[in-house]
Order: sequence, then structure tokens, then C-alpha cells
Amino acid sequence: MSKRPKKKLRYQTRTPISRHQKKGKVLQPPFVHFGLGKGLVSWMNDRLPEMIWSALLISALGREAALKELRQFLRFVLENPDRESLYDCTLTGFANLEHSLRSAVIGFLCRSDLLKQALAPLLLFEGLPARDTWKEKLQAETTDSSAPMVLMEAVRLTLFHQSQEATDCRWVRVMCAVFGRRMIVPAEELKLLFNGYPHLGDQNHVRPSIRSMEGAMSMGQEQNLTWPKAFWSECWEKTPCMAPTGNPIRLPTPAQFLWDRSQKFVENLKRTGKIPIRLQELMRNMMPFLA
Repeated sequence: MSKRPKKKLRYQTRTPISRHQKKGKVLQPPFVHFGLGKGLVSWMNDRLPEMIWSALLISALGREAALKELRQFLRFVLENPDRESLYDCTLTGFANLEHSLRSAVIGFLCRSDLLKQALAPLLLFEGLPARDTWKEKLQAETTDSSAPMVLMEAVRLTLFHQSQEATDCRWVRVMCAVFGRRMIVPAEELKLLFNGYPHLGDQNHVRPSIRSMEGAMSMGQEQNLTWPKAFWSECWEKTPCMAPTGNPIRLPTPAQFLWDRSQKFVENLKRTGKIPIRLQELMRNMMPFLA
């Protein structure tokens, strides 16, 4: 009895070993050579420190007031004749600008006493990119004693990459890249993204789109991580540790947790006749207790 010939797949679902390239003792898949895996950075460790200026505005002014100021900054970028040079609104990007343009950008961000007060915690950092320009525009020799707490609140609000405040910061970065012609967005979407965010359109679609676009901006590129590393190092040295206050949070035991979940599952099943909890969601909820 002869063996049946193997049916050749039209589309390969995996990369065969023969398509890998050997570098020393390591086999590298093809995607590595397309740039995937090179220059990957995280929001928390690397990109948040670069956008901490926008997080400080949100923390100090409140979200609605900060969004108005951030939209004014984006309009400044859009109407600037050198807007193609302003595609990178990170602190390192500001520092890399030509001196007069850098002075104009930072001066615009510090154009009022309220904005100066909100951005003053930046001077806590000796490693701040373009620190001399920030010091000149903020017109402050020293920082207020409350600056570390303001900074801590800004980091708290934006530490999780999907938080609303972090998405606001990432929105600013995307819009600057669009106005600087480093990213192409259809005209209709651009109008909605600039004028409508965060109130118009389906935000369940808009917010993930912003985050995915912002994350893609750093893929495949070598990043200068001098400032992000200095930021976290100086935060460790210059900000206080906060001890928990009040009653500690008491987590249920694994047995109690599973019992509560099973009771809710049965109640929903009796009421609707449908299984309301996906297995994936159930396992995600169980992970902290299993760990």
C-alpha cells in the first residue's frame, strides 16, 4: 500500500528551518531581517519619559484644560513654516532642533504662568534634554517643594500604556508626526482625529488606532535611550517612596474566588441560557491567584 502524497499548502503557515539564517549559533527567522525585533521600545520604560511634558500638563491642569493646551500646541506645529522639522515632539526631539526653532517651541509651551508652573518639575532632572532652554523659558532657578508629587501623579496617570491619559499623550505624538509628514492619514480621519478627539467618533476604535499608530512609529528604528534611562535613574534618586496607608487590600483566597465565579456563572446561565464568560476572560481573572 503506497503512502498518500502530502498535500502542498498554497500558503505556508510557518517558516521552515531552511528559510532561517544562521548567525553564530543562533537561527534567525526572516522577520528579523525585515526590521521586526529591532529598535523595539516600551511605552512605560522608554516613550513615557519622552512625553512626560504632556503628562505633566494633564496632571497639573486637568484633562479637559490640558487637551485644549495640547491642541493649541498642535495648531502651532501645523501653522509653523518649519513643521516638517517638528515631527518629533519628544523631549529628545525638541533638543535636536536648531537653536532658534527649539527656543520657539519650548517658549510656546511655557507661554503662560500656569503652563510654567505645570512644567516646572522638569527642572528636577539634571539630564533633561535642552535643560538650559527649559530653564530659560520656565524662568525658574529651583523647583517647588511640591514638584516631586506633581511628577509622581503625572507618571501614575500615564504609566499604563492604555490609560486614557497615556492615550492623550500618544495622540499628540501621532499628530505631530502627521503634520511633519512622517505619517500619512486619510483627510477625513485626520479631521476627525485632530478636531474631534476625544469626543467625536467611536472611541472604542479611535483610541486603539492612536495607540497602534504611535507604537508603530518606533518599530525598526534604533532609539536614543539616553534620556529615558536618565529619567528613571533620577526618579529613583529624587522622588520619595510612598508607603501604603489605611487598611491593606485583602484578596480573596483562590477557593473563595473560584466559588464566587462559579456562582455568578450559574446565575447568568439560568437567567440567559447563554455562557456569559469566555474561557479566556476566566483564565485571565484567575492568573493572579494561580501565580
